Amino acid sequence: MKRYYPMYAIILKTGLRISEAIGLTWNDISMDNREISINHQIQYRVKDGTVKLYATDTKKSAGRRTIPMTDEVYQLFKEQKKVWMNTKKDPDFEVDGYKNFVFVSHMTGKCMNHNSVRRMMRTLVDMNSEREIKLPEISPHILRHTACCRYAESGCDIKVLQYLMGQTDIKTTMRVYNHVDMERVRRELNRLKQWDQEQKSLHQNLHHFAENLCENT
Repeated sequence: MKRYYPMYAIILKTGLRISEAIGLTWNDISMDNREISINHQIQYRVKDGTVKLYATDTKKSAGRRTIPMTDEVYQLFKEQKKVWMNTKKDPDFEVDGYKNFVFVSHMTGKCMNHNSVRRMMRTLVDMNSEREIKLPEISPHILRHTACCRYAESGCDIKVLQYLMGQTDIKTTMRVYNHVDMERVRRELNRLKQWDQEQKSLHQNLHHFAENLCENT
């Protein structure tokens, strides 16, 4: 499982769709410019009567984008390169002309597919079930949504966030912002509640102090 950590972490830190992440080839990665080019995706669905991997254009025109790497994401791709170099690959494997995939299964030597990625995530949750602190149900989409929320919580400009997530409709991005704003409202109310309790405690202490002072004078 450890060998797949960079893949999951990159999805979490970039907000890529699972089909975009699986479709990444090393030709899409510029380590010199620290950029990720999203220009296609790999689907794993029924096509021509059978379940297969096939390439498509990005989900929407906005999906075609170039994402700058943060320092953390850059280091993750360096780590993934080491994993890739130590993974035996099928030299003849390609999907509709795309080859040299970034994320490769150590069992097949071919690019990952959606089902195997989700299955490994469920396995991680199950492996953690006996621990005191359990993992929630997670999926590639939840990792993407979490990335979007973290961008919004950090104060990322909404148009920049829309671009990074490859979303055509600004309303989709706004729903995340509204959700985050409500979380901020709750946190602020809890902070005010705590402040109010501290003020009451302070006033009570001052009152007791004044009473004791009067008694001793």
